Amino acid sequence: MFAQTAREEMVTMRDGVHLATSIYIPLGEGPWPVVLTRTPYGKDMMYGPQAHKEYLAHGYVRVAQDVRGKGKSEGKYAAFVDDINDGYDAIEWIAKQPWSNGKIGMVGPSAMGITQNLAAIAAPPHLVTAFVQVAPSSTFRYSNYPGGVFLKNLNEEWLKAQGVATGDIARPVIRDYDEEALTHDLRAQVTHVTIPMYNVGGWYDIFEQGTLDSFTALQSEGGPKARGNQKLMMGAFGHGVLKGDLKYPAEAGNLNGGDAIRWFD
Repeated sequence: MFAQTAREEMVTMRDGVHLATSIYIPLGEGPWPVVLTRTPYGKDMMYGPQAHKEYLAHGYVRVAQDVRGKGKSEGKYAAFVDDINDGYDAIEWIAKQPWSNGKIGMVGPSAMGITQNLAAIAAPPHLVTAFVQVAPSSTFRYSNYPGGVFLKNLNEEWLKAQGVATGDIARPVIRDYDEEALTHDLRAQVTHVTIPMYNVGGWYDIFEQGTLDSFTALQSEGGPKARGNQKLMMGAFGHGVLKGDLKYPAEAGNLNGGDAIRWFD
């Protein structure tokens, strides 16, 4: 039994919307550092009690939150539009709780990695690090409008899976790199990022270049405590498990969960 308490709270954002948040607290005397994941895929499905044992065993509170409009959270879902402000508000709420020692890290792959990048852009004072896996520095450049042209298949299939009706999917087909795209681009906002980050990418991942861009921008141009203090790991994997005739050492496609935990120490 690694959890002393496990509960769900509705955390209030700056505009009054409440986001469903699961909290798992380890045995022992706190307060503790906290590891946060924000997800559009349903926190109860992806990050239930069994998913947190290793964090709890190492003395971390584990927090999983449904993003706005998904899972049990209130509000209208718009993919990654609200995650700068909501990420900031969630982190600063955690920092005020009696079980938190004020040191919050984030972890998660793909969409959960994108929410980390966006929270880092907001520069919440109590975010100390992020462990980002297979996530791009800019959704505009690498998933939505590469070269300014709407990536129809990837986006429509993914958004439909999120319950977004076809008529609600963003248009036009061709779009300029506008103010919203700039605001949500880690490369463009890199001077606001003030934390060390660990980027993990795959040489066959759809977001390979976006991962490399995040690392190089943060390493050379990041703000205080970020510049020169980044880590990058690239491996022989894609956006999921690789299959086929290619043969790699067993460790090539795996990332030990303990690596993520040690990075928060």
